[in-house]
Amino acid sequence: MTDELTQALVDEWQVWVTELRDHPLDGNEYIMMLQIRDDLAERLAVTGDSRAADEAEDVDVEFREVTVEMDHAGFDSIRSSGWWWGRLPADDAARDYFLGRY
Repeated sequence: MTDELTQALVDEWQVWVTELRDHPLDGNEYIMMLQIRDDLAERLAVTGDSRAADEAEDVDVEFREVTVEMDHAGFDSIRSSGWWWGRLPADDAARDYFLGRY
């Protein structure tokens, strides 16, 4: 059974990925989203909750669908070891919005 904190992080990750799918996020929002994924990764490592890990992987698949891998995503000063820090919005307009090019 997944504890409340772990489930809340999975749910929040899903909300953010849905937001990204629905409309562009600015730089602060995008970074907050990636930090939530960091928190989720840490929590999954601590709890070993395979059910929550499976749910997170489903959301990760959605995240990969709306992002592209970038060699230099610009997060070097805050980048964690998570693969998600190497991805930016796939949509050109969404990526421009994230980068502050309105």
